[in-house]
Amino acid sequence: MPPFFKQQRIRELAAEEIDEEKKSRMIGGPVEGVNGAEVYQVCSFVEGASAGYSVEVTGDKVIASCTCFDYDKRRRPCKHMYLLKMHTNHSIFVSSNTTTTTSAKTLNVSEPFTNQATSPANRKLDMAKYCIDINQTIKHLSPDLLKLAEYATEEEEISQILDARKRTLQIIQRTKDKYEVNFRTSHTQL
Repeated sequence: MPPFFKQQRIRELAAEEIDEEKKSRMIGGPVEGVNGAEVYQVCSFVEGASAGYSVEVTGDKVIASCTCFDYDKRRRPCKHMYLLKMHTNHSIFVSSNTTTTTSAKTLNVSEPFTNQATSPANRKLDMAKYCIDINQTIKHLSPDLLKLAEYATEEEEISQILDARKRTLQIIQRTKDKYEVNFRTSHTQL
């Protein structure tokens, strides 16, 4: 079985593992989208995650895109799309091009804080939640990182990942240190 089909089958099996009751709780919508499309909200498969992803269905009842990291990175159907397919019996659009989906107009809002109509406080909260969701995704990818370390031909590739994680940790720590007084007082005021 070619790697693409194997990866897709793994995603499809992950969606098939969800029972009907949980499936109906994980899927919300549809709501009217752009150009007559419908948009469904599909919850994350990660337990305890606050993420919900928008899955777009065209007017022809074709599941075209998802706002999750997996779809955004690969431009191939993700487990959220397969879950919606099982729930609605719609078909899934599979692009023949690995970088973009050109046959179907996709709604790409992978960053929830791009909406300018929200208040700055809500945008900061949305950004923080998005950071948490990214962190949970990265945690979920830890086994893949170990395999990458085995197969990577360039030490620089793994070094770049390490440097990015270090920078992230430094920024979080620096920001926490900046507001240390606020952290201390917020925990003591009950």
